Amino acid sequence: MATNGTGKNKKTNTKSKVKQSHSRTIFRSFFMISLAIALACGYFYFVNDDKKDDHIKSVPNYIVEKTGSAAIADFTDKTKQVNQVVDDVITENGATILDVKNLSKMVSRKSVEGSIKWTCSEIPISLEISKINDFEQLLKKRLGKIGADILTIEPDKYNGQPVMRYDIGVKDKLEDNDDVTIIATKIFVIQKSNENIATVEKVKERKTTPGEGKLALIIDDFGYTKEPIQAYRGIHRPLTFAILPNHPYSMDAMKYGKQDGRILILHLPMEAMSSAAKEEAITIHTDMSESEIRAVINQLTEAVPNISGVNNHQGSKATADNRVMQTVMNEMEGKGLFFIDSHTSGSSVAYSTARKFGVLTAQNELFIDNDSDVNAIKMQLRTAGDMALRNGDAIAIGHARMNTAKAIKEIIPELEAKGVEFVFVTELLQ
Repeated sequence: MATNGTGKNKKTNTKSKVKQSHSRTIFRSFFMISLAIALACGYFYFVNDDKKDDHIKSVPNYIVEKTGSAAIADFTDKTKQVNQVVDDVITENGATILDVKNLSKMVSRKSVEGSIKWTCSEIPISLEISKINDFEQLLKKRLGKIGADILTIEPDKYNGQPVMRYDIGVKDKLEDNDDVTIIATKIFVIQKSNENIATVEKVKERKTTPGEGKLALIIDDFGYTKEPIQAYRGIHRPLTFAILPNHPYSMDAMKYGKQDGRILILHLPMEAMSSAAKEEAITIHTDMSESEIRAVINQLTEAVPNISGVNNHQGSKATADNRVMQTVMNEMEGKGLFFIDSHTSGSSVAYSTARKFGVLTAQNELFIDNDSDVNAIKMQLRTAGDMALRNGDAIAIGHARMNTAKAIKEIIPELEAKGVEFVFVTELLQ
């Protein structure tokens, strides 16, 4: 009987080993299939991730348009491409878009006659804290595919609320060797949590009702000549006069501007990027010490009394210098003056520095008279009006010139009929 029992046990053990071997074979097969599926999914994900921006047509950073002797460096197509990539990343990360402002930008060229133009979107979003790192990594990866990048990440405020601001865009060198930095998108990130629901709701609130827009016009360069002062006296709308110090008609502009109830600001001369630019006798330079910069500001603010604020005359180099702008904003804070960034350069840090110092500030969005033709100025004013209607408000800069005054006076009825309200720049300070 013992022998029979042993034989049965051997058969049982053999069957058991066969079953175990079969199970291991099935497990290995299942594991290999699962691994293959996982690898295929990973490959599919990364390949498709690499192709997510394939639908966006590859474009150069800018194209050059010739208009007479002037050359326009147009970054519009590139900035639109950047905005499309940003929109895709925001959507994929499950962020809540609170608002969108699309702005048309134009600044003068530094070394040659002409301008640089582009579009810039401002997008406040609400994003979960746990997703912020993934958001940054994916954004940087996608932007790298089209030659763009996250240029800066720093604390800021949006409609008075604390946010983290992402400046996104491209850096390039124009054909005249001028370095440019173009910000295509500004993302204002509010971290989503139970504690900041009220913050999110406040950011959602619009400043104006739909169909209405506030437009603030700043008129630069008062002081050179007499005739524009009288021409602008005939425009009975809120205008902000930026007066150059120490010129033959600076005091006349201040006198009549005050009589007519204008907001008066100092048009503060600051160093341009191009050494060929004609410069004021007293100008803030980047090689000045802090005490020298303060002395210039004191001297020039005394030369133009009754001012409420300051904006920069030229200044593409000075406004891009953090040290210089920190000194300037420290003086603005001490004197109780606001500062308008004329935004003569995409590299300007004037606006962001003013915010850090708690100085009331705003930023120019469009120069209206780079072309002195009356009809061309009217077209720019229409663009400014459209920006105000689309975004709730806008700031544009013109100059104390006869054709600019004529264009503004003639365009007012047209813009007001569309719902544009002319306001002093002080209504749009942040």
